[in-house]
Amino acid sequence: MTIKINQNLTENQKKALECMKKIAEARDELPYMRNLKSDDPGKKIFAEYIEGFVCDALNLKRAKNINQKGYDAIVPKTGEKVQIKDTTSSAPFIGEKIKFDYLVTVKLKKEDFSIEQIACFPKNIVEKSKGNKNDFRFKKKKHSKFIIYEKNKGWLKKEIS
Repeated sequence: MTIKINQNLTENQKKALECMKKIAEARDELPYMRNLKSDDPGKKIFAEYIEGFVCDALNLKRAKNINQKGYDAIVPKTGEKVQIKDTTSSAPFIGEKIKFDYLVTVKLKKEDFSIEQIACFPKNIVEKSKGNKNDFRFKKKKHSKFIIYEKNKGWLKKEIS
């Protein structure tokens, strides 16, 4: 196969590059942003926002650096580890080893990345569903008891047990 390289930028590419440059310049002023282990600014802006939002909403202590492996936050009173994953339509990647006690999934609306649903799954449910084609895709019948937030309804629970 031959791939032809278009060396002239389209208007959309030019706009995207300009937008990315502005976001990069403002990055350290944005809330919830953490540095990588190398002290360089992280690049996953939506993931950082989602993690910060979830930590604030659920009163979690956020992991100090962005490269923390296996979990993103800690429940302060118990020390339990929480992995936070954002998704649009695909299931979040979990990995082979589960190093967390809870998985919080945040379903984003593709059009504007607003939050549609948040669910909190205990480790035993994650282990049972891992590898299943439809794992953690917010199926109402299967996951309804784990959904803690829905757009237009707000917070559905006062605490997670």
